Amino acid sequence: GYLDCRVINAMDGGDMTCFLAEVVDGKTLSQGEPLWWRDARRKLPPEWLERWENKQSSEIATSRATMDKISRTPWQPRG
Repeated sequence: GYLDCRVINAMDGGDMTCFLAEVVDGKTLSQGEPLWWRDARRKLPPEWLERWENKQSSEIATSRATMDKISRTPWQPRG
């Protein structure tokens, strides 16, 4: 499926950008069940899961170090 969204705000999350958006359109392209992360994890090969856990640990450490430096200035679209 897909969602078409209008960005309301983009917030600096240090190691990421978080978007607040209004959904203006969307469509379901399949009637199947969604693949939830909690279910997908159980299907990953052990070495992939280990790589994911290492990546997450590193990203969490970076987020903790930069969390208090996040700008709270409202986002303004360019142009």
